[in-house]
Amino acid sequence: MLTLQTPAVVAIGRRAGRLAAYDVEGGKFYDLPVDLEGVEVAELGLDGANIRSHIVIASYATSLIKAIAVDGDAEVLDVGGLRKMRRGPVAIQAVKGRELGRWDDVWNRLILIGGQAGMLAVGASRAGSLLHLNTARTDARHVKALTDSLESLRAFGEVSAACSCRLGLLPVELLARRGTEYILVKVYMNVQNRRSNTAVVIRGSGGNVHKRFIGPLENLNLFIQEAYRA
Repeated sequence: MLTLQTPAVVAIGRRAGRLAAYDVEGGKFYDLPVDLEGVEVAELGLDGANIRSHIVIASYATSLIKAIAVDGDAEVLDVGGLRKMRRGPVAIQAVKGRELGRWDDVWNRLILIGGQAGMLAVGASRAGSLLHLNTARTDARHVKALTDSLESLRAFGEVSAACSCRLGLLPVELLARRGTEYILVKVYMNVQNRRSNTAVVIRGSGGNVHKRFIGPLENLNLFIQEAYRA
């Protein structure tokens, strides 16, 4: 995990064949220890007054984290499902001058780079004046588990989605509420960890847990259906 003092602007891309981040404010490159085999990631560097990267993430205010895709496509997960991130050029002077324009809100949201051959998960969060960035390998199976779960949970109630980005497993929590009742689904996106093969579903109300299901990711939809009946 990369942690920086804010205000911070961070570009993420491929540098010398490895995943790397560039701290625009500090003018420093950081290696990110994630295998990029099969993942198409744009090159990271500076081109005159512009930043070249796959994505750029910026955080100024306490609860504000914005991002934009630069030289490659990226997606972000919200309650509506996966949507393509806005794409455009990024000038160094503009971001140093706090001029972001119409960037996407990515605070505690899952960002995805890549496709069927290989995927990279990126998460950004704030803790006080610190910006935390986490990166990990993920795959289409885990992404489909999330999007399918979102569709299922909408039948229960109002849905929210959040990525606990400071945790190495990069867990994404989907919460469906109906009055005081809720169903919570947790999927671990970091496939480099064995726990990513496990899913968690909780049915409860208020502060009480009525049912908890923990088991293989392949059984996630079954767990959700059981939670409906609990």
